Amino acid sequence: MASSLWLFLFLLFSPGNDWQKIQQIRKRILIRNYIQSLELTPSQVRKIYAILVQWQQEKKAYQRELAQIERDYKKALWELKQALLQSESPTKEVKRNAIRANHQWKKLKKTWEKKLRHYERQVLDLLHPSQRKVAQRIPVLYRPPYRR
Repeated sequence: MASSLWLFLFLLFSPGNDWQKIQQIRKRILIRNYIQSLELTPSQVRKIYAILVQWQQEKKAYQRELAQIERDYKKALWELKQALLQSESPTKEVKRNAIRANHQWKKLKKTWEKKLRHYERQVLDLLHPSQRKVAQRIPVLYRPPYRR
């Protein structure tokens, strides 16, 4: 017991290890334990894996589209800011660009949330009732440090 404590403290305070790295490792372990607690069958694992691959592809496309929209939105806001700093009334086109970019961002976010719910439903539909109960009980992945 004492040797494992020393090992933990050594790993915790050794050079090159920072608190974020340790938290990431801890999070991975907790997620792994959470997945193991579902007791998935090999068939369920294959089906869930296929869903995750599809989700990953959609996520990459979403991130590319989001990056483009964010660039457009930042550009529109920068133009709006420049007009206001020069004590000018922003042109209708500048206002329209900012509003359009904001609308596109909100629309993309809503679409992505719908897709996430769709994938979540697909995975939950594969689970047995007892597994579903475990899956819907979200584990605590991070506990803040104890404070007095």
